[in-house]
Amino acid sequence: MTSVFEKHCQEGNRFIKNLALQLGQPDDLQHALRVLRSVLHGIRNRIIPDESMHIISQLPLLLKGIYVDGWDLKQPLSKAQTFDDFLYDLRNTTERGAGGDFADDESARTKVTAVFNALKEFVDEGELQHLRDGLPKEIAEVI
Repeated sequence: MTSVFEKHCQEGNRFIKNLALQLGQPDDLQHALRVLRSVLHGIRNRIIPDESMHIISQLPLLLKGIYVDGWDLKQPLSKAQTFDDFLYDLRNTTERGAGGDFADDESARTKVTAVFNALKEFVDEGELQHLRDGLPKEIAEVI
Protein backbone atom coordinates (compact mmCIF):
# COMPACT_ATOMS: atom_id res chain seq x y z
CA MET A 1 0.00 0.00 0.00
CA THR A 2 1.36 3.39 -1.02
CA SER A 3 1.36 6.01 1.72
CA VAL A 4 -0.08 9.47 1.21
CA PHE A 5 3.43 10.91 1.41
CA GLU A 6 4.65 8.55 -1.34
CA LYS A 7 1.74 9.62 -3.54
CA HIS A 8 2.75 13.28 -3.09
CA CYS A 9 6.36 12.36 -3.98
CA GLN A 10 5.23 10.48 -7.08
CA GLU A 11 3.11 13.42 -8.20
CA GLY A 12 6.02 15.83 -7.68
CA ASN A 13 8.44 13.53 -9.51
CA ARG A 14 6.04 13.15 -12.42
CA PHE A 15 5.70 16.94 -12.66
CA ILE A 16 9.48 17.52 -12.57
CA LYS A 17 10.07 14.81 -15.20
CA ASN A 18 7.43 16.41 -17.43
CA LEU A 19 9.00 19.83 -16.96
CA ALA A 20 12.48 18.45 -17.75
CA LEU A 21 11.04 16.99 -20.95
CA GLN A 22 9.46 20.36 -21.87
CA LEU A 23 12.79 22.06 -21.17
CA GLY A 24 14.45 19.71 -23.66
CA GLN A 25 16.62 18.06 -21.01
CA PRO A 26 14.68 14.96 -19.92
CA ASP A 27 17.64 13.48 -18.06
CA ASP A 28 18.47 16.60 -16.03
CA LEU A 29 15.90 16.74 -13.24
CA GLN A 30 18.12 19.05 -11.16
CA HIS A 31 18.00 21.62 -13.96
CA ALA A 32 14.21 21.38 -14.06
CA LEU A 33 14.02 21.87 -10.28
CA ARG A 34 16.31 24.91 -10.38
CA VAL A 35 14.33 26.51 -13.20
CA LEU A 36 11.01 25.78 -11.48
CA ARG A 37 12.19 27.17 -8.17
CA SER A 38 13.68 30.30 -9.74
CA VAL A 39 10.57 31.07 -11.78
CA LEU A 40 8.14 30.42 -8.92
CA HIS A 41 10.17 32.62 -6.60
CA GLY A 42 10.51 35.28 -9.30
CA ILE A 43 6.75 35.46 -9.71
CA ARG A 44 6.10 35.20 -5.98
CA ASN A 45 8.29 38.26 -5.42
CA ARG A 46 6.11 40.31 -7.79
CA ILE A 47 2.61 39.56 -6.57
CA ILE A 48 0.86 40.24 -3.30
CA PRO A 49 0.59 37.33 -0.86
CA ASP A 50 -3.18 37.01 -1.45
CA GLU A 51 -2.53 36.32 -5.13
CA SER A 52 0.18 33.84 -4.20
CA MET A 53 -2.32 32.01 -2.00
CA HIS A 54 -4.68 31.58 -4.94
CA ILE A 55 -1.89 29.98 -6.94
CA ILE A 56 -0.54 27.90 -4.05
CA SER A 57 -3.99 26.52 -3.27
CA GLN A 58 -4.06 24.79 -6.65
CA LEU A 59 -0.55 23.29 -6.53
CA PRO A 60 0.32 19.80 -5.36
CA LEU A 61 1.94 19.57 -1.94
CA LEU A 62 5.57 19.36 -3.08
CA LEU A 63 5.21 22.31 -5.45
CA LYS A 64 3.63 24.31 -2.62
CA GLY A 65 6.77 23.62 -0.61
CA ILE A 66 9.02 24.83 -3.43
CA TYR A 67 6.90 27.98 -3.81
CA VAL A 68 7.03 28.97 -0.15
CA ASP A 69 10.58 27.85 0.64
CA GLY A 70 12.50 30.84 1.99
CA TRP A 71 9.57 33.23 1.53
CA ASP A 72 9.87 36.45 3.53
CA LEU A 73 6.45 38.09 3.55
CA LYS A 74 7.98 41.30 4.86
CA GLN A 75 10.21 41.69 1.81
CA PRO A 76 8.92 44.42 -0.52
CA LEU A 77 7.58 43.32 -3.88
CA SER A 78 9.88 43.63 -6.87
CA LYS A 79 9.42 46.76 -8.93
CA ALA A 80 10.62 45.08 -12.13
CA GLN A 81 8.64 46.29 -15.11
CA THR A 82 10.43 44.62 -18.00
CA PHE A 83 11.26 41.06 -18.88
CA ASP A 84 14.95 42.02 -18.72
CA ASP A 85 14.44 43.11 -15.10
CA PHE A 86 12.70 39.82 -14.41
CA LEU A 87 15.60 37.89 -15.98
CA TYR A 88 18.06 39.90 -13.91
CA ASP A 89 16.24 38.77 -10.77
CA LEU A 90 16.12 35.14 -11.95
CA ARG A 91 19.82 35.16 -12.73
CA ASN A 92 20.69 36.63 -9.35
CA THR A 93 18.67 34.40 -7.07
CA THR A 94 20.35 32.38 -4.37
CA GLU A 95 19.57 29.26 -6.41
CA ARG A 96 22.89 27.77 -7.35
CA GLY A 97 23.33 27.65 -11.13
CA ALA A 98 20.45 30.04 -11.88
CA GLY A 99 22.75 32.47 -13.69
CA GLY A 100 23.70 29.75 -16.14
CA ASP A 101 20.16 28.39 -16.41
CA PHE A 102 18.93 31.77 -17.67
CA ALA A 103 22.10 33.01 -19.39
CA ASP A 104 20.65 33.32 -22.89
CA ASP A 105 17.60 35.63 -23.14
CA GLU A 106 15.83 33.53 -25.75
CA SER A 107 16.24 30.23 -23.90
CA ALA A 108 15.34 31.99 -20.62
CA ARG A 109 12.06 33.13 -22.16
CA THR A 110 11.43 29.57 -23.38
CA LYS A 111 12.15 28.17 -19.91
CA VAL A 112 9.79 30.59 -18.16
CA THR A 113 7.08 29.73 -20.67
CA ALA A 114 7.72 25.99 -20.17
CA VAL A 115 7.25 26.35 -16.41
CA PHE A 116 3.90 28.03 -16.85
CA ASN A 117 2.81 25.54 -19.50
CA ALA A 118 3.61 22.75 -17.05
CA LEU A 119 1.76 24.53 -14.23
CA LYS A 120 -1.40 24.59 -16.36
CA GLU A 121 -1.85 21.00 -15.25
CA PHE A 122 -2.77 22.33 -11.80
CA VAL A 123 -3.50 26.06 -12.04
CA ASP A 124 -6.67 26.90 -13.92
CA GLU A 125 -6.58 29.33 -16.82
CA GLY A 126 -8.69 31.90 -14.97
CA GLU A 127 -6.10 32.11 -12.20
CA LEU A 128 -3.26 32.35 -14.72
CA GLN A 129 -5.12 35.17 -16.49
CA HIS A 130 -5.60 36.92 -13.17
CA LEU A 131 -1.86 36.57 -12.56
CA ARG A 132 -1.08 38.00 -16.02
CA ASP A 133 -3.39 40.95 -15.36
CA GLY A 134 -1.41 41.84 -12.25
CA LEU A 135 2.03 41.70 -13.85
CA PRO A 136 3.78 44.21 -16.09
CA LYS A 137 2.92 43.55 -19.74
CA GLU A 138 6.41 42.35 -20.79
CA ILE A 139 6.46 39.73 -18.04
CA ALA A 140 2.81 38.72 -18.46
CA GLU A 141 3.31 38.01 -22.17
CA VAL A 142 5.65 35.12 -21.35
CA ILE A 143 3.20 33.42 -19.00
